[in-house]
Amino acid sequence: MTAIQWDDSYVVGVGVIDEQHKHFVGLLNTLYESLESKHRENIPEIIKNLTNYAEHHFKTEEEYFDKLHYPDTGVHIAAHNELRAKVSEFAGRHDKPKKLGDDLLFFLEKWLLVHFRGADTKFAKFLKQNGIK
Repeated sequence: MTAIQWDDSYVVGVGVIDEQHKHFVGLLNTLYESLESKHRENIPEIIKNLTNYAEHHFKTEEEYFDKLHYPDTGVHIAAHNELRAKVSEFAGRHDKPKKLGDDLLFFLEKWLLVHFRGADTKFAKFLKQNGIK
């Protein structure tokens, strides 16, 4: 595994969403760096930070869902709930920190990057059509 390099393929074109996505990538890279540098005692704190930031980000999106009556709200919230459940599952595991961190990083990297390019890109298009940039 390698650190994630932010590039234009992750940009959805809505400032607040893009900034939050960049922050997510930064948190993932913090996890990666912790694993690489052998500072695995930080992993529970990194998981906590990821969980807290996910909630902040989801709240931002879900407020837009409500405000603008986003037609795919149910599907998008189901995806958020999937991530919430999976991260909670990781937080409750008692594996060795390296195994836990590797598994979490692998899952989050795939999930978030697919979500950014899929559901969030579709949502951002809707936001832009409703005057949010």
